[in-house]
Amino acid sequence: DEYVGLPEGHPSSFRSYVEKRVMGPLRIHRDQFAFPPVHGGPISEAAAHYEQALKEANGVDLQLLGIGGNGHVGFNEPGSLKNSRTRLVELTPETIQANKVDFPGGDMPSEALSMGIETILSARSLVMLA
Repeated sequence: DEYVGLPEGHPSSFRSYVEKRVMGPLRIHRDQFAFPPVHGGPISEAAAHYEQALKEANGVDLQLLGIGGNGHVGFNEPGSLKNSRTRLVELTPETIQANKVDFPGGDMPSEALSMGIETILSARSLVMLA
């Protein structure tokens, strides 16, 4: 997942979070991760590009997941369809409120690019951190 509308390298982005807390400590190379391409084009094209890149890489080997306070997985808010693919999602007020702590300047985005449920479930291995 990644917030839409943050500048590249924003410290509250999920990419920054993963680079700092996962990739760095575990010495994992950048080419072993696939981040949603939220910069440089329309989000609908970014979603399609991401799905295509995952397909060309023969899928996801290990999918790391988090769960939100309202039960969302990734940013698939309650009510997301099981057959959903990577897409733009509108964050619920509960998710925005819960994540505001990561945005001390008050610039909390209201949208994100998220892998859909079907995309997530197609990974060979899933690990959920709660």
